[in-house]
Amino acid sequence: MGKVLISLLVSIALLKTSVGLTNLVDNGSFESGGDGWVGFVSSQGKFMKSIQCAWSNDEEKICDNKSLNKCTFEQRDAPPDGKTFAIVAEDESIKQSVSGFVKGKTYELRLWARGINNPWGGYQKVSKNNIVEQPAIARVSFGSKTVDVNVGYPIMRGAAAANIKKAGKYGQDDGANVWVENGVRIHAGNGLLFQDASKHPIRDEWKFSNVKLAAYQMALAPVHVPGRLRAIGGTDYNDNEKNLWSKLIVNPYEGQPNKNSLNGLKGLAKYTVLEHRGSEKPWVIDSHYFYDEGEERLWMSWGGHEAWITEVSPDSGYVCCTPKCSGKIQGKNGVCSTTKFTDHDSSVHTKILDFRPLFQKNKEFEGDGCGVAYMEGPAIHRGPDGSWFAFASWGSMSTDYTIRVCRSNSPRGPYKDKEGNDCAKFENGMYGSSMLLGPEGPQSVPGHPHFWKEGDVLYMGYDFRKGAPQKSNGQEGYDFMAIREIHWLENQNGAKGFWPTIWTPITIKGITAQSNDDILLDLSNVGGKDSKVAFDLVEVYETNSEKTSTPTKNPTKEPTSNDSCASLEKKKKCKTRKGCTWKRKKCIQIKCEDFKRNKRKCMKNGCKFADRTCTSK
Repeated sequence: MGKVLISLLVSIALLKTSVGLTNLVDNGSFESGGDGWVGFVSSQGKFMKSIQCAWSNDEEKICDNKSLNKCTFEQRDAPPDGKTFAIVAEDESIKQSVSGFVKGKTYELRLWARGINNPWGGYQKVSKNNIVEQPAIARVSFGSKTVDVNVGYPIMRGAAAANIKKAGKYGQDDGANVWVENGVRIHAGNGLLFQDASKHPIRDEWKFSNVKLAAYQMALAPVHVPGRLRAIGGTDYNDNEKNLWSKLIVNPYEGQPNKNSLNGLKGLAKYTVLEHRGSEKPWVIDSHYFYDEGEERLWMSWGGHEAWITEVSPDSGYVCCTPKCSGKIQGKNGVCSTTKFTDHDSSVHTKILDFRPLFQKNKEFEGDGCGVAYMEGPAIHRGPDGSWFAFASWGSMSTDYTIRVCRSNSPRGPYKDKEGNDCAKFENGMYGSSMLLGPEGPQSVPGHPHFWKEGDVLYMGYDFRKGAPQKSNGQEGYDFMAIREIHWLENQNGAKGFWPTIWTPITIKGITAQSNDDILLDLSNVGGKDSKVAFDLVEVYETNSEKTSTPTKNPTKEPTSNDSCASLEKKKKCKTRKGCTWKRKKCIQIKCEDFKRNKRKCMKNGCKFADRTCTSK
């Protein structure tokens, strides 16, 4: 059996799948539980107790709130399709005998996998020893081919490594804020890190630079508009209740980096672009920038407690008081004449996300099981179909940060989650949001997402804390940077359009059927001790290069008015009716011809088997 070792990242930004062809894998998204699989362990019913429950000294009181008492695996781990996925422990596997092959035809296997090692879960319930700091390696065996893929959390190298002993110098707060210029990849955090852009951002080492471009500021973010603006955005604030203020700063710089040093870069005079005093409504922190090249417009996302979006000048970063402003002079060409939030018209700044606590009558809300009611560090990016995506850190940096996402057709929203809930409104007992990345193994509280593209590959930088994000004495933990590749899926389980995922796509091509017999599919975990691998959206299609598109749900036959199975709405009744099968939450009619030469399945489903062929009776 040939075995290939594949790295963490499969270099495909948009995994292709066949449309209009039959998926030979039965129950490939596991929405029907373990049907069709041997050794299946479901994500359904699995949860980690809310970190707030496990962490709080007043555990009983806080866990009385049912909205805070659990974070389900299906929410935390955000499967690519549907809500259920398969969990495979160390040295375990799930298997299916896949049928429907035609001798001489060529097939392709595609699936998604990720690591879900036990993370830190709070002082009271989960000790340090419960954190699984081991590689999660998915082994996919199909016929004569086998691939091993490291699908676990990314391990950074060099000055970017999560080394607590060196955190005082190399620790990186508020995201992995990366950009590329002059052949050099640069990150701005507590300090500047860099590497030759020809190197891999995850697998290769980063170097530390003593150059300061935004000294004594927090939540740094690159703001680059070709030929117009090169700068780093920053945050400064005072949270003393007697003198509350917060502001966003732009730090222009000049010069050029090289692969050996950033000494060629020199900071220029900084200036404030937005500020607010007297309250945290709004809390003007954590700017991120997205330049829409097609429209030649620069957008700034920002905020704490709630997230906002503001159009700013592509020449300076100053706030626009009229659309498509430009220039470096306040009060001219549509640029606002003042930096004060309260001086601007209500149309200048738009709230796009919210996760504030509520204690009003019939509207009591302290968070959900995966995060307390707070958010900050928003970022904006556009998807492959032009949709706008708003990302942010939901929860508390000290306990339960998670990175979530919402989507809109417009930069100013409204942004909605996969189920259509508004992400800026409290409705039906909740605010909208869809999970992108929660804790995994030693990487606690992932937050402050930042996005950049290199060629066809979209990366997400973020920060995390290793193990306990806050010590038992109340001291804050150390922040480190990490990077993951983002992939896109389309029309997942009713969520129309494109949505991002951090799950890793795995493909095995060129599988030629030597006969019409079944082929064994074996999905296993060959990672470290106590590691866990998750699998989802498993598909096998006959190769047809003319019928491809971006990933979608498993194609199934739509019932027609003459389909007697279509009238059965209950799974139990469907499975007891001969000639019917339950797939993708629908009862559909079985075609005897689909079983080819598989006598056992042919006879079991009420078909006739003669002359080594399955036909209708």
